[in-house]
Amino acid sequence: GAQLLDGGGVLVDLGVGTRGVIPTMHLFDKASHGSIGGGVDAALTAYRQKVRQAKYRVGQGVDVRCLTVDVRGRTAVLTAKKTLIAEGEDGSVISDYGEAEPGKIAAGFISKVDGTGLTVTFYNNVHGRVSSRCLASELGVEDPRTNYTVGDVVAARVVQCDRRRNRNGDGGYFYQLRLSLKTAVEERPEPSVEEEKADGAAKAREGAVPIAAGSVLAAKRMKVLQLVNCVRRDDGSPTYPGYAVVAVKSKFLVGSRGSDAVEFKLPFDQLKDAYDADLGGPEELDGIAADILTVGKRIDAEGLILSVPVGSDRLPVVTLRPALVETVSSAVESASSTGDLTIACPSPRSNLFMGEYVRGYVTRVDPRYGTFVRFLDGLS
Repeated sequence: GAQLLDGGGVLVDLGVGTRGVIPTMHLFDKASHGSIGGGVDAALTAYRQKVRQAKYRVGQGVDVRCLTVDVRGRTAVLTAKKTLIAEGEDGSVISDYGEAEPGKIAAGFISKVDGTGLTVTFYNNVHGRVSSRCLASELGVEDPRTNYTVGDVVAARVVQCDRRRNRNGDGGYFYQLRLSLKTAVEERPEPSVEEEKADGAAKAREGAVPIAAGSVLAAKRMKVLQLVNCVRRDDGSPTYPGYAVVAVKSKFLVGSRGSDAVEFKLPFDQLKDAYDADLGGPEELDGIAADILTVGKRIDAEGLILSVPVGSDRLPVVTLRPALVETVSSAVESASSTGDLTIACPSPRSNLFMGEYVRGYVTRVDPRYGTFVRFLDGLS
């Protein structure tokens, strides 16, 4: 039988001396987006209060599912969400990290929402993360806080589940579960060498560029997925500069494989040719970036691929500096006469000579050694 609690939840007698509690957020599939002021049931709308009082009367049976169980205390946390109760007949329930295999789809509930994404919880406190970058790239969600609410039931697909050791060296470990709310994934066969060549040639005819340092990306090709502000270390030492994650559709890139889009990193110090001399630090760059970039929107400016890491998980880096973009674009247009694209903006593979004119950007000014200038693919 069920019994209403003062906090808005419901106490359920499961028999043989075991009791469970249905928290307020687990009484309905969708979270309540409205409330009335004050009182015991402030977390519920007036309509839901009536439903709660009618459905969960003392002594009345109710269908529930256990979220967590305390064996010693003979207590349990329950859910009455219809979707969670109904799902799982095909083995899609996740109650252990070992069951979180890539590609598996299961229903869970949103337990946290912030600007960086969502936390989705399943059973037995198994939970995973859906990043705001993933939401923007796959579903076009600009701000998770406007589209999702704590308590909502969602279907999530397992992307990856890793077991990692604790950093404090105590020998323990934890699980890092990455999820996606895009449950329909198209299976693509591995293309042959001939198919890749034909695809690359077709893309080149349509104006696609290779994923390589020195390639110019046309305006409106880059879509902002995430803004990551700078982070200052606990000891107050220099910060990690902020950056944006942008995506370019694969059809605009030669050599892209296995996904609809390729992600790039756009550092906040690569938005303009020059910044004010009295710029306070990386924190002020965050504000400049917020004025220029908007999550979910395309960048109405040309970009240049600065570097492409080899053999690592790091993202390729792009810049919006107009002078660099113009320099490389001009070199491309005059390549037939000059014969060398890298004259104006060199890379480690360039054959430079004394007296050659090049263009780069200042990365550091050191009174002891002078000014450091960087070019393509990390050449300094």
